[in-house]
Amino acid sequence: DTTICLTFDCSTSMLAENKLETAIESAKMIVDTIDENQRISLIAFQSSIHLLIDAAQATEEDKDTIKAQIESIRSFAGGSTNMTGGIKEAMRSLGRSKTSAKVMIILSDGAADAPESAETAALAATEAGIQLFAVGIGAQYKADHLLKLVTPSNGALFGETEVSKIKEA
Repeated sequence: DTTICLTFDCSTSMLAENKLETAIESAKMIVDTIDENQRISLIAFQSSIHLLIDAAQATEEDKDTIKAQIESIRSFAGGSTNMTGGIKEAMRSLGRSKTSAKVMIILSDGAADAPESAETAALAATEAGIQLFAVGIGAQYKADHLLKLVTPSNGALFGETEVSKIKEA
């Protein structure tokens, strides 16, 4: 029993090079790979933080609704990259979950407004028992920053072309 929280960057930087569309497609692919015994949360972050789904059951019937919520992320596009706030909201959502395993997947180009603050939030999530993974979006995603977020939890960083490896992880 696992809760997966997709923590989704929808800031202005994600509008370049079709990154937002790539991230949406990656997130929907992740939804298709999860087992229906698992739960899923969806956080969209930019200047503001938006909790779109909070630990919903990932049944086959509900997956279309979850993917529709992922599609709605386009309406939040723009603003700065408040990754710290996104990680903290994901941590709160996962903290409310009663499942034994908690996983945060950050979909981002890695350009956080306050990288050190985001790293501190990611470390707090790790200390709370959450494993972090990241999907780097775009040809020039900030791999070094995303690696600093996921490494303390023994998570991994995947490029957008490696999203299918998240199922294995």
